[in-house]
Amino acid sequence: MELYKSKADLYDKFISQSGKSYEKAAEIIAKYLKKTDFILELAAGTGNYALEFKKRGYKNYTCSDINDELLEIAKKKTNLKCINLDMKSFSLKEKFDTILILFKSINYNLNIHELKNTLKNSFNSLKENGRIIIEITNPDIILSNPKSGAFLFDIDENYSLIHLTDVEGRFLMHYFIFVDKKTNKCEIDKHKNYIFETKEITNLMNDVGFNKIEKQLMGNTLFIIGYR
Repeated sequence: MELYKSKADLYDKFISQSGKSYEKAAEIIAKYLKKTDFILELAAGTGNYALEFKKRGYKNYTCSDINDELLEIAKKKTNLKCINLDMKSFSLKEKFDTILILFKSINYNLNIHELKNTLKNSFNSLKENGRIIIEITNPDIILSNPKSGAFLFDIDENYSLIHLTDVEGRFLMHYFIFVDKKTNKCEIDKHKNYIFETKEITNLMNDVGFNKIEKQLMGNTLFIIGYR
């Protein structure tokens, strides 16, 4: 994931071309929010979701990510508060009405222990009656029919991107190959995600204290909502 730093702007362009519908997903998420909510988004990346919610009138919104280069783009894009934070090991004095972990970012926890830490940290950072909203690709689909994939993106006048995906047991591997159009030089970035079963996530949510859990599907996307 080293190129997340040096190629942060190219990742942002790739995401904008990937076909992700932030508007449709935000419509579902907004059903669980109030405009006055204080919201923390973990692993917010370059701020695409944050920008969508800002357009919808959510002003008390904080972006967080472990990568300063991605946060710099998010800050320029949204002009919202941005903080460097690792979802696996954070502790904040400020409490939030809602914590968001969107766009499959929960899968950057690579085992049950890391996932439990992320959920526990989130629970401890919520106000009473606060909620966490997790967005993932429905793991039942991935695990029941694992497939490899190859996708080509014309990022800009200087770079193309080849995105390869492969399922290795419970791990979903992403290989991003950046191709310099002028020199044909290639740089490869590897991302490793863990595919949690839905019940593994919800069981851990119960373990750390979430007392009510809801689920909602949007195509292949699953939203899990937990209440403190």
